Amino acid sequence: MTGVTSGGKPSYHPRMPAKPTADFLKAGTVFAALPAAEIAALAAVAREQSYRARDFIFREGDESAWFWLVRSGRVKILRQSPRGEEIVLELLGPGEPFGAVAVLEGRPYPASAQAMETTTAVGIPRAPILALA
Repeated sequence: MTGVTSGGKPSYHPRMPAKPTADFLKAGTVFAALPAAEIAALAAVAREQSYRARDFIFREGDESAWFWLVRSGRVKILRQSPRGEEIVLELLGPGEPFGAVAVLEGRPYPASAQAMETTTAVGIPRAPILALA
């Protein structure tokens, strides 16, 4: 998993320590009810990625290979109008998920996700998410 930064270079953390990731996943509302073993399994495959302000995490139409959670910073979900204007659909902060519906339905992301400030996001690949559904 790599993100595209505004400088063209990806910022990628290949592995996060599983315990802090598991703690982060357990602390949020999305995975709080899961047994510890399932959270540990998700944490083992999760990837943490950092973005600068205005970097895109994904763009509308990209393959939805990752379920995302904001770890720190803020993310906006947006689309472009037919006239090229930016339409902000949602503003997200720490602990909030994004990209989930597209991942679960196996379709491309219907909107873009862009960091609004220095942001860290946690991505979990599609297969383990589908195994929970």
